[in-house]
Amino acid sequence: GAGGPEDPPCAAYPALESIARLSAAFPAAPLPQLLPRALPPHPKVSEMLRHFELALPGDEALSAPAGGYQVSTLRPAELLPEGSDNDPARTALVEWRHSGGGDVTSVVGCGEHFGSADAAALAGLGPTFAELPSQSALVAALLQSHAVGADALLLGGKGSGKTAAARRFAAALGYEPHVVYCYRDMGARDLLLRRETDASGSTVWRHTEAVRAAVSGGLLVIEAAHRLPAGVLAATLGRLLTDRALQMPDGTRLLPPGHYDELAASLGADELTARGVLRVHPAFRVLATAEPPAGAD
Repeated sequence: GAGGPEDPPCAAYPALESIARLSAAFPAAPLPQLLPRALPPHPKVSEMLRHFELALPGDEALSAPAGGYQVSTLRPAELLPEGSDNDPARTALVEWRHSGGGDVTSVVGCGEHFGSADAAALAGLGPTFAELPSQSALVAALLQSHAVGADALLLGGKGSGKTAAARRFAAALGYEPHVVYCYRDMGARDLLLRRETDASGSTVWRHTEAVRAAVSGGLLVIEAAHRLPAGVLAATLGRLLTDRALQMPDGTRLLPPGHYDELAASLGADELTARGVLRVHPAFRVLATAEPPAGAD
């Protein structure tokens, strides 16, 4: 609900659901280390966690964002779980090691360049980049969220390494990022369509990086999301983030893989294309960066 000015902000249901999935997939991860990944950064939230003894002292929650898990192996997946929507050619296997035992394995979507020697360069990393322990731990946490089907937001001050972490995540999985740079007067249409001029001089509308990433199974990186006007991101990409579905202003419709495949089985893929219906690729993932609001912990 909206609540009053003294009420703490509410966490979105998908975020809380992702915490439940993370806790189930990585049972050795302490809940106090998982909760900061879903709850809004707000003094009232911190106070509530301390009241229920769910807050770790100091920066302990941030120092081990993956809940004590480390990636031991990241390689192509040979077999997919029954009923999986994943593309066999775009799937990786992550093996996790935990200091207290209870190792686990995850199946995740990956980019077209997974395992390629050019993956780091395509992700935007320079030839002299250094792998820092803190960055490795953060990338491991992003891989965990990716493994349970959750998109992620990297929240931090200017120059805190958000973009570098996003690039390392992309490089680890062979994604070539589709980047959207946000600005303060960016409108809803700007996130989905961009105006171009064709060879004849006529104005045409093309799909933006967000739509291209969804259809191709790419990694959409939304840079500086805090600059967007209030409500624009939720109103424009909300359904794509939560349901992997979208109704475009030009009439194009994006559908989640399972729903699309059911329709394609009865109508045919060519008919769906003619109707402007496109399939969201199961490897599609969204990673946003933003600076925290004033007064946030």
